[in-house]
Parts: sequence; C-alpha cells; structure tokens
Amino acid sequence: MNSMDIGFIKNARDSKYYTYEIKVLNETYLDEVVDFHLKIIEQLNNPELCVTITPEEFIRMMGRQGRMFGAFVENKLIAFRGILFPEDSEENLGAIIGLQKQELNLVAHLEVTNVHPDFRGNGLQKRMLTIAFEMLRHLKRHRHIFTIASPLNYPSVKNVFSENMLLIDIQRMYGGRLRCIFYKDLSNSLPLDLNNLQRIAMKDIEGQKKLIDEGYAGFRFSQGSTVDTVVFAKRVDRSNKLQKPISYHRTDMEASERKNV
Repeated sequence: MNSMDIGFIKNARDSKYYTYEIKVLNETYLDEVVDFHLKIIEQLNNPELCVTITPEEFIRMMGRQGRMFGAFVENKLIAFRGILFPEDSEENLGAIIGLQKQELNLVAHLEVTNVHPDFRGNGLQKRMLTIAFEMLRHLKRHRHIFTIASPLNYPSVKNVFSENMLLIDIQRMYGGRLRCIFYKDLSNSLPLDLNNLQRIAMKDIEGQKKLIDEGYAGFRFSQGSTVDTVVFAKRVDRSNKLQKPISYHRTDMEASERKNV
C-alpha cells in the first residue's frame, strides 16, 4: 500500500496511543479525503485559516501533477498532505522570484495539510512536512519549493521555518486573506547576513512587509513568554539572488488555499 512511515500517536480524546501508518494516496481515496477535508473546514473557529479545496484540485495532486499522502489509524484517515506541481499555470508562485517560463517546471507547491483534532499536538503536521521534502528530494525534479501559511496560524509558521524555508513575502490572497509566502531552493540556499538581524512581532504584519521590501527574509520563529517574533536577516546579493517580491494576485483561485490545519 505504498507505506511511507509507521509510528505511534496519542489520541487526545481517550489519551491512548495508536499505531499510525502514512501511505501514498491516489484517486481511490478521493471521497475519503474530500469528506475529511470538509469536516475540518466546518470545525474551524476562524474562517481566515482555510479555504475549501475542490475535488478537482485533489485529483490533480493525486495524479500526474502532484503527490498526496495520508496518515491512517485503524484504517481511518486522520491527516493528509498534498503537493502540487503547477508547471506553467497561472498559479505558479515562481513569478515571485522572477523565474522564466522554462524554469516553471522546477517549482513545487507544498499544499493543504489537514490533521484530525483528536490527533493534533503529536507533531504529525511537522512529520508530514518533512516527508514531503524527502519525497521531493527523491524525485530530483523540483528545485524551487513554495508554501503559503496564514500569519494567524503560528504552529504552521513554526513548522515551515523548521524546514529552513524563508518568509519572502506577505500578500492578500484568496479574497483578501493575509498569507505568508515561504520559499526554499533545494539546490542553492539563499545566503543571509546573520550579522544583520531584525526581530519583529509576529502580529506586526506591516513591519514584516517593510523589512521584506528592504531586502530581508524571515528565517526563524521565536516563541516568547509575552510576544512571539519572527527573526529576519538581510539577503546577500549574488548572481542567483532572490529578486524583490512582486505583487501576485490569484483572484481566480478562491478554492485553492494552501493552508495547514
């Protein structure tokens, strides 16, 4: 069944530990994934956190244009992660770093992640993010990796930073929702001047955007007793440097939220 990982996980409802298995998902799991996703959406306290993914988008990720894998406990889906290969479509985030058309096939988007509430707090979202990167490195077809997270979802932001992704832009997307855009180059890490650091409150969106415009990139989330902060470092110029982020609107992609819940 294309098993990718096996371990133990605690159920917050009954405090018992269960065996979980992570395996690849194809279209035979479509109905189960869609039903699971819609239940997660219904349970959200804040609608800003996630936008509904359509069945058509799940099919893309389960087929030639992506990868999907899910975690199961007693044959029931408890979490999943999607990866999309946007190729030369309008949704390709490679435009943000100025990629040319012939380079767009090197882009991968780390897409939606959902975890059942009973199994949150086990680090499963982070584990599935790590597996996604392992999968992309194994495929050896994609260099430029992007993901999007709500600045209101601190656990997701923290997990993304743990994989050494950089915060390169903050924009309003999907009907005006604020989204942090993260990037990682699997071939050449973007050089940062670690002697030139700025710390800013996670809630200070305008302050973060100002630093990004000045040539900084966020690289670390720091959880404090009173204030949670993002640490930024100045980007170092070189021939393949990250370009100044450009405005990138996707008003036609309302159902394509890239969010982790």
